[in-house]
Amino acid sequence: MTLQEGEELKLTAAKTSYGDLVQQGIASIMNIIWEGEFDTKDPSHPKFKAGYSYRASIKVMLDTKGPYTLKYQMRDGDYYVDDTMIKITVNGAPARVNISGPYYPSFSVVFTVPGGKGGNLEKENLFGDYIANKKKSRASHNIYSTATADACCGSFHPHDVVTITETHDPLPEFEGPNRVFLTKVIVDTGDEAVYKEFASALSLYQSGYYNLKEVWLSDKVNAVTFMRVLNEGMKNPIWPDSYYYQSHSTMFLAGDATLCVPAKQGEAVKALMAKHAKFPPYTVRTYTGNVADAQKAGLKATKNPCTKHNFVSRLFTADRIMQHYTCTQAPKVYYSCSICGQCERNPHHTFMFLKPEDEKTYIPGVHYFKANLATDQAYVGTNAAGEHVYWKSCIWCGMSSNYEQRHLTEKHRRAAGFGGTLPLFRKHMEAQLNMREDNAKLATTPQPDMFTLPVRSTVKKSVWAEDEVNRALCDNLIDEQLLGNDYTVTATRQQVASIALRLIKEMTEKNADEGKLNLFADIADGTPDMSASMTRQEMATLIYRALRYIEQNSKYTYTDYNSNLTAYTDSPQLKEWAKEPMAFMEALELVDPVTKTTLAPNAPCSIELALATAERATMAQHTGWAQTVSDSDNVAYITTYTSHDALSTMPHNTGVTNSTLGFYERVWVYRMKGYNGSTEVKDKYTGQHLYFESKYLHPVRWRGSSFSNTKQKAKNASTKSQKKSGGLKKGLGVLKSILM
Repeated sequence: MTLQEGEELKLTAAKTSYGDLVQQGIASIMNIIWEGEFDTKDPSHPKFKAGYSYRASIKVMLDTKGPYTLKYQMRDGDYYVDDTMIKITVNGAPARVNISGPYYPSFSVVFTVPGGKGGNLEKENLFGDYIANKKKSRASHNIYSTATADACCGSFHPHDVVTITETHDPLPEFEGPNRVFLTKVIVDTGDEAVYKEFASALSLYQSGYYNLKEVWLSDKVNAVTFMRVLNEGMKNPIWPDSYYYQSHSTMFLAGDATLCVPAKQGEAVKALMAKHAKFPPYTVRTYTGNVADAQKAGLKATKNPCTKHNFVSRLFTADRIMQHYTCTQAPKVYYSCSICGQCERNPHHTFMFLKPEDEKTYIPGVHYFKANLATDQAYVGTNAAGEHVYWKSCIWCGMSSNYEQRHLTEKHRRAAGFGGTLPLFRKHMEAQLNMREDNAKLATTPQPDMFTLPVRSTVKKSVWAEDEVNRALCDNLIDEQLLGNDYTVTATRQQVASIALRLIKEMTEKNADEGKLNLFADIADGTPDMSASMTRQEMATLIYRALRYIEQNSKYTYTDYNSNLTAYTDSPQLKEWAKEPMAFMEALELVDPVTKTTLAPNAPCSIELALATAERATMAQHTGWAQTVSDSDNVAYITTYTSHDALSTMPHNTGVTNSTLGFYERVWVYRMKGYNGSTEVKDKYTGQHLYFESKYLHPVRWRGSSFSNTKQKAKNASTKSQKKSGGLKKGLGVLKSILM
C-alpha cells in the first residue's frame, strides 16, 4: 500500500478488561506517523516495501464523555499516562507506550510488511558512508614542499629592525607575502600623518604585519596620539562593546606585542591607559636615551610606567586565558591591571566570562558530542542497510551521548528548563531517546548525532581499544582466523606481520613487494620464529617500515619530526634498529607512552595494541607540520565577518577563542582522535589542543603536491613588492630565491 493509505488505517478492535472499545464506539485512531525506508519511484505516492520493517507512532483518541478512562496520575499539575500504568500490544506485538494524556494515549510499534524476503536496503545517499568516504578522508591536499614552506614562514626569516623616518618609508617592501617577515619597527618621525597611519595599521588584522611584536617610538612621536589611534582601530565599528582583540591575537592585539615610548612621556601615557579599562591589550614599556640605542639594548632594559597595579580589569585577550573550557574544567581568565593592562597571572584570581552576570548562569560539565567513537557504550544496533549505528561521543572525555541521556541529573533538568521533577524529566528524555534509536534502526543513513560503520568486531577487547579495533576491521587490517577471538593477549610475529602487510594493501591497493620489504631485518637472526611474542618496540618497527614502504609506493607522505626519546627514562632499552621507528611513532602519536616518562619498549605487545597502531597509521599522513595559507591563496581565511582564522575549543569553530594564526604560520597538527573530521593544533598561550579548519592549512612534507598555483601567486606578490621598493632587504632573499 502507499504511505497515504497507511496513514488512513482504522482500528478494528481495542480489547481491554472493560471490553472492545472500538465496538463500543469509544476508541479511534487520531493519527498514525510511519517511519522507515519507502519505495519512492513515484515520489508523490511512496509505498511500503514487502519484507521490510516500519515504525508506526499511533495516537488513539478516547471518547471523553464515555464510560471509560485509562489509569493515570497527577504530576506537577497535569495528568499523565506512561508505561508504568498501562501496557499495550498491537497485533500481538508489545508496543512502546509514550508519555501522554489519559484520553489521548500514544504508543509506537514496529511492523514488518509481509510478502517479501526483506534484507538490507540500498542507502538513500552515501553522505555518511564510511567506505565511500574513506579515500577522501585520507587524502592530503595542497601539500607544501619543505623548501617552499620554509621560504614563506616568517618565524624562519625574521627581518632586522626597520626604521620609519620623514624621508624614507620602507614598509612597501613588506607587502603581500613579505609582510610576515616584519618583526620590529622604530618610528622616528614627527610627521603626525605618517605615524598615525602606521598606528592604524597595527590593528588591521586582515592585512597587517602578523609577526610584528615590537614598536619603538622616538621622542619625535606624540605617544598619546599614537596610542589613541591604535586603540581606536581595535574597536569594532558595528558593535560598540566589541573589540578585535576579543577574537584575534596577532600583531598588537595581545600582550606579547610591546609598544616602547620615551620615559619623559611615561606619565601622559599612564594617564591615558588609566582612563580606559579595556585598553591596552598590548604591553607598554618606557625607555631612556636614544631610541636606536634603547632598541639594541632590548626589552629587558625598559620599564613599566605603572608603579602600583590594580588587578581588577577583565581584559579578555588570548594571552590572558589560563585555560579553555572542557567538560572537566571551567574556563579561567587572568585579571589585568586597570591602569596599565599588565596581566596578573594569578591562578587563584581568575574570571570566566567577560560579563560577570554570565557566570551566574554557567553550568559546568557540559559535554560536546562530536567524536565518532565506535564503542560498546555508544552502540545502537543495525539499521535497514545492515550497518552498525553508534551515537557520537564527547570530544573531551569520550562519554557517549546516549549514556549521558540515560544518566541525567538535576543539572540537566535545570539546563533544559524543565519545570517538572527529575524522574519525570528522565522519563520524557528516555522516551525521546528510544524513539530516535528506533528511527536510526529503520533508516539507511546516519541520523543527527549518530554515525555508522559497515562491520563490528565482537571479539574480546579492552574498552580503550574498542573504537580502533572496530575501525581496523572496517579497514581490512584484520585476518580474523589468524588473530582469534581474544585481542587482549600478546601478539605473535606472524600476527603483527599480517597486520602490517594488510596496512600496506589497504593504503597502496596492492600487495607488498616482499623483495623490497624486509619487516624483520635486524630484529631476528636468520629465519625469524614467527610464533614468537612481539614487544612494543618490535611492533613499532614493523608498522614504521610498512609506513615507509607506503610512502615510497603511494601518494601519501609523512612529516618531518623532532625526536622526543630523551624525555623517557627507559629509552636506553631501545635496540639500535628501533630508535628511529620508535621516535617517529611517538612523535606522530601512533604509539602512546605507557606513562609520561616511560615507553616500555620491551613490554609485550597485545593484538589490540598492534591493531590500534595500524589503524592510527591509516591517517598518519595528516599528523605533523603544516602551514597556514597566504592572503592570495585563500582570501576567506581572515575576514571581518567570520572567525575562520581563530582557533576553537570545539570542532568547526562553534566555540571561537581569541587565539589566532596569521598567514604563513607554522603549526603542528596532532593525531586525529574521535574521527570528527577536525584538525587539532596547539594553542601557543595555554598549551591546550584547539581546533582549526584544515582547509586553511597546507601540510608541509618532503614531497609537495598541487601547490603550483599558490606558488605562482606568491611569486607575483613578491615581484610586485620588489618593483615598488627597488628590491628586498636582508632577511627576504630566501623567499625570493625559492619562489623565483
